[in-house]
Amino acid sequence: MEHHSNFLPWKLLASRSNAELRVLPLEPSGDFSKAELKNALSSKIRFAALTHASNVTGKLQDLQSVVANLQQNGAMVLIDGAQSASHFEIDLESMKPDFFVCSAHKMLGPTGIGAVILKKQHLENAKPWKTGGGMVLTAEPLSWREGVRKFEAGTPHFVGVYGWMRALDFLNNIGLKNIQEYVSSLTAELLDGLRQINGIRIFASETPRQNAGIVSFLIDDVHPHDIAAWLDYNAIAVRDGHHCAQPLMEYFGVPGVVRASMHLYNTKEDINQLLSALNVLVDNQQEIFDRLYGKEVCNFASEALPQEKVDLPDIEIRGIPDYCGDLLRLYLKVNNQKVTVETEADICIPCIASLNVMLAQVQNKPIGRVYSLCKSVIEALAANNTPLGINGLNTLHRIKEDRLSCITLPWKTMLCAAEKYIHQSRPRVIVMKPPLKASSKRLSVSPARSNFSPVADIPSAGRQ
Repeated sequence: MEHHSNFLPWKLLASRSNAELRVLPLEPSGDFSKAELKNALSSKIRFAALTHASNVTGKLQDLQSVVANLQQNGAMVLIDGAQSASHFEIDLESMKPDFFVCSAHKMLGPTGIGAVILKKQHLENAKPWKTGGGMVLTAEPLSWREGVRKFEAGTPHFVGVYGWMRALDFLNNIGLKNIQEYVSSLTAELLDGLRQINGIRIFASETPRQNAGIVSFLIDDVHPHDIAAWLDYNAIAVRDGHHCAQPLMEYFGVPGVVRASMHLYNTKEDINQLLSALNVLVDNQQEIFDRLYGKEVCNFASEALPQEKVDLPDIEIRGIPDYCGDLLRLYLKVNNQKVTVETEADICIPCIASLNVMLAQVQNKPIGRVYSLCKSVIEALAANNTPLGINGLNTLHRIKEDRLSCITLPWKTMLCAAEKYIHQSRPRVIVMKPPLKASSKRLSVSPARSNFSPVADIPSAGRQ
């Protein structure tokens, strides 16, 4: 359930230090697997990094006994409290983690500043990881200032500190218990309303008092991008995508979800407007998307994909844009330099429409022409030019302002695939420098084909 902020750093650290990284699986309730945790306690766990509340489901974990058990077995424990810190009173004296981290922007404060609360022995024993002015007691011999100051390199982010302080004063004046009660009532109302809508799948802690004000959901057969576009049209702010929690999306078996986040500034009227907009969407999908994107775009998206079955592809490539959770996979077979493409996709309506337009242009075309065409289209879209008179792209160009990354994703992914194939199949000419001394021998060098794996996977293809 970890946000990437509490997953990727440990993955990198493990790779650099030859440590083993273990991920605790989840139970259907959204809690850590107790059986797997027991197994972990029986081995030499040195460090545990645990999420207090999920930024996708809002699920609050009861960590007090977990922390105690880990520490009794010799592990240090870090708790990621980014999602919980502004929704619940957190008793660190009782929980006793070695480290507790949180972020100002989740607590109504400014971005770019956070905190690590740590036990005194770690504060004294830890070494600085970043150096700068203000942290040094003496330069020769090198000695550090006491306490937190040895970690605060350079000019402090005093503007952020002051802004966060005022935000904390604001939260404390209202009272975190009062905030929890109020947000819990909103969460309960939203959950009750969502359960009444046909085809809604909920990804959330369904115990409002154990939910950090977050309810994520999907509608059957509607991409989260398209749900969010309709809500945005109704002036309702949600977030859609994988929420920087891709392992959790894989666990759910979905590319992304739509997330409604609630705090003290939301009202019951907000909840009613969200539920009303979702009911309208469920009952009038075609009419709504025709209105949002235009009938022509929806018609392109509804057409059967012009593709062929590809066995033993020469290139397999994924297009994965940042954040949104779309997934496009292309399988390319090149025979006599002509391209055959098969696709797998879980993408929004504008992206499907663009994919159909692209496939109609590249199927059974020479690989070099495919490369040139994709490059020209991407450049034309970026330059705000009408794209080359290609049937369908002019229509998509009209919604480019809001959905440029969706429209360009298929073309960028295909460009990467064509470029990869051309690069891997191009002969290399080996140029050898002449020897320092003259020699009567002549060197004969033949072009060598580069090593080529029949399947290449480029996870970053299509990134914006």
